[in-house]
Amino acid sequence: MDLHDAAADAACALSDVTVVKSYSQAILSHATSLEDKLNAMVAIVKCLRMSLSLVEAEKYAIRFLLDLGMFYSNYFFLYNSI
Repeated sequence: MDLHDAAADAACALSDVTVVKSYSQAILSHATSLEDKLNAMVAIVKCLRMSLSLVEAEKYAIRFLLDLGMFYSNYFFLYNSI
C-alpha cells in the first residue's frame, strides 16, 4: 500500500494524471483503512488541481465526499458521470 501511495505522489509531482489515477484506483480497491483511502483520494484531486483540470478535480472531490457520507447534494446526478 505504501509503495503505491509513494508512486502516486511521485507521478503527481511529474503531473502524470493517468498514472496517479491508476495507482490510486489500485489503492482504493485494496485499502482496508480509511487513512489509505483518503491518501489515494487526495492524490487524485491534488494532481488534477495541479494540472489545472479544475472541473474534473471538483467532480472527483464531490464524488469522494459523497462516498464518505460527508457531502449531501441535490445535484448528485451531475457528478455521477465520472
